[in-house]
Amino acid sequence: MKKRNRREGFVLVTTLLFLVVTLMMLSAAYALLPASRLMSGSVDSHEQALQAAEAGIEYAKTRLQENPAWRGDADAITIDQPGDIWVREADGNVVGILWSSNGEPSLFKIRFNYQNGSGGGSSDEDFDDPPSDMIVESVFVSHNNLNGDTSQPQYRADSSGYSVDDTIAPVDVPKYSAVVYCDGFAGDGVRDASPTQLSTDPESGAISTATLEVVLGRDASKYGDSVLYGARDILINISNELIVESSDTATPPRARSMGNIAVSGGGSDPVDWDNGEAYVKPGDGTFTVNSLDSSDPAATRADSSGEFLQLGWDEIDKASSSDPRLPAGTYVWRTGGSLDYYAQEYDPVAGPPTGTPDATYNSTADLPSSTSGAVELNPARIKMSFTENVLVEPAGSASGLAIVSEPGLIPALQRRPEAELDAPTPDDPSPILTATGPIYLQGRIRGDGSITSEGDITFQGESVIEAKSDNKVAIYSKQDINIEAIPADIIPNIIPAGGGAIPGPGPAPSSSPGGGGIIDFFEGALPPFGVPHPTDVAFGGVIYAQGNFNINLGTSSNFHLHGVMVAYGGDSAAGEMPGDRSGAGYVNVNAKNAQLQYDSSYVANLLDQNGATKLDVVSWHRRR
Repeated sequence: MKKRNRREGFVLVTTLLFLVVTLMMLSAAYALLPASRLMSGSVDSHEQALQAAEAGIEYAKTRLQENPAWRGDADAITIDQPGDIWVREADGNVVGILWSSNGEPSLFKIRFNYQNGSGGGSSDEDFDDPPSDMIVESVFVSHNNLNGDTSQPQYRADSSGYSVDDTIAPVDVPKYSAVVYCDGFAGDGVRDASPTQLSTDPESGAISTATLEVVLGRDASKYGDSVLYGARDILINISNELIVESSDTATPPRARSMGNIAVSGGGSDPVDWDNGEAYVKPGDGTFTVNSLDSSDPAATRADSSGEFLQLGWDEIDKASSSDPRLPAGTYVWRTGGSLDYYAQEYDPVAGPPTGTPDATYNSTADLPSSTSGAVELNPARIKMSFTENVLVEPAGSASGLAIVSEPGLIPALQRRPEAELDAPTPDDPSPILTATGPIYLQGRIRGDGSITSEGDITFQGESVIEAKSDNKVAIYSKQDINIEAIPADIIPNIIPAGGGAIPGPGPAPSSSPGGGGIIDFFEGALPPFGVPHPTDVAFGGVIYAQGNFNINLGTSSNFHLHGVMVAYGGDSAAGEMPGDRSGAGYVNVNAKNAQLQYDSSYVANLLDQNGATKLDVVSWHRRR
């Protein structure tokens, strides 16, 4: 809670008071220097130049924290206090003047502009050249990659015309980072500096210079650093193999538990977790494989409570009352293709209601007008599709949503009901399904989008959901997330002869005997366990439960996760730390195989990339 409050307080300050902070930072560089030292010769002019460069770095850091997309592009005088501090931004370049207590000026300059003509080239920064007095004669060019989820080349300028040559890229700027270069100038050659005189003048005297290079990175705690978090024990039972890996070369495959981690089942070597890290509770926490202490990786006993990805209900995107609305309750597919609606909560023990329904829908046109065309029915496929954000609106005694089938439907039709998140076009926002009560989906669940609920979320059998760039999470529950196996007596009715791949949106690989595409976020490659089984479960994105994860797929189905999965065990928005909720925060996985792959690109979608943020200094070097 303290960590969260500190972060939120910082963001508030940088958002509302960044100019004040900037003034304080820049003034401090000079107010603390006695005037006698500034007038004492070249040694002090060198120090004055360094102080100017440091002040420029503080200015850039403050601006980047206030706006992570900033590149010196305000095209305005941002601080106008002649005699104290004056700063101008123009077309990606920044020039600032600072005056000491005795009136001696110094300069700082920062360039993002390539200074190679009009912007718009394939590797250009999209700036026109700045005005002549805002040209920065430096080979070092700053680069902002704070919003990038991959590294980007950092170009250098030539040493004659100071224009960028895109063949000179000695290093890359890491993802979620910014490299800022700032030149500081002081001495007699700067004494005439003013808002109308921004260049140095060597003919007026010696000029002292200092160049600083600072790498700034986003607060890593916002992204998390692990594929799996459990506020209590993480228990994984597999028939064959567990794979834990990372798509980020800079981040090792890592799992964090505030209890113990135990893997059971498989053969003599069922865990593929190369160069990984397994964090367990401090003191006596254990990581065991078939009851034996693991040595690869060995357990690391440490308190991970401050490392958990904190994500409150109010921080995620959800459907709202202004979106299309579907009445809460139980929707039962009948053998004839009709969909009966009951304004009552679903009882998994009692099964589908059998009484007189509150409504019967035979086509999309029969659905309530409140759905506004965002819900579509395909009776021939026993399918309900969500094409836009849909809010499950309380009705009768129900606040949740259940989509189930009557007994006998699956054997009769040789298919299970389907639910799909499917935007009309790739350019449309991915749909979000939101309910205040529990969500229970009995059939196949597929698509690109999000499912969010203040109650439990339960899927049965095959589920393939991926969060796209416009979504914050793939699945979020304020309670538990449960993945149930398809009943054994049902499987022979839905699996084609010879098995086969999961039917999917992508083209079928040539090796797929059953037709249908493989899970789309495997990007055309077969997953590590071969052709997906028709009962497999795969999630791409952030999967977040304030309660527990219970994944019980039995011995024939595989579980895949690309992204981050968190069983927080509490409500961070209410100030609760991981595991504060009694009996919550457990992870239980039971599957044939399990693949857990950390991918921070999904986590980056959680952040308001254009809003205020906290930046850490990754490195600090003096270039000259």
